[in-house]
Amino acid sequence: MDVRLKLTSAEVERDRGSHAHVVVELEIADRTERGEADGVGTETVELRLAAEATLAAIHAGLGKTRFRLLGVKRIHAFDADVILVVLREQEGDALRRFVGAVPVRETLVHGAAAAVLDATNRVLAGSPKP
Repeated sequence: MDVRLKLTSAEVERDRGSHAHVVVELEIADRTERGEADGVGTETVELRLAAEATLAAIHAGLGKTRFRLLGVKRIHAFDADVILVVLREQEGDALRRFVGAVPVRETLVHGAAAAVLDATNRVLAGSPKP
């Protein structure tokens, strides 16, 4: 059986200052995994926090660290916002890179989490369930 991750929620909480707390929840098999990340809440940082929180949830579900975030970016093309992420696999000698891209359908934070899943689900599709 393969591992298939489903994004159930991606939320950002902001305080009166510029602090942001991002919480991402994923459904993995029959359970929910949660990832969190904190930082200074500019839009660019919130995208990175969402990607890092998503990876934290993935790694919790897999029971190991498999991917590293290289970058996340919002671009505007053809009258739409798109979130791009680049990940690097940390297993083995290959150190492969994976790209995920999704149009923003809800919030930017949700889009960043979905872009991470776009990159990882292709890789994990052939993996045994944890």
